[in-house]
Amino acid sequence: MDFLFNYKNSFTNPDPVVIQDVNQYIEWQLGIEEKKFTPDAFDDVVLRRYLLNLQFQGADQETSQRIVSSLENFYT
Repeated sequence: MDFLFNYKNSFTNPDPVVIQDVNQYIEWQLGIEEKKFTPDAFDDVVLRRYLLNLQFQGADQETSQRIVSSLENFYT
């Protein structure tokens, strides 16, 4: 989880909720891809699949919007 470690350490006071959102996404992606996670400009399809999966699991709109914001922050 080098990406998460580096991301977390890029902030003076990282928001633990954002870190948790990003961590859960990375763990989910590792679980479906069964390979090393490498963020990529083409992850938009995987991100949409992840958000759809969250909706199927019952995530409400507020939670989904928070996660989108967390992941946008991670990818920028």
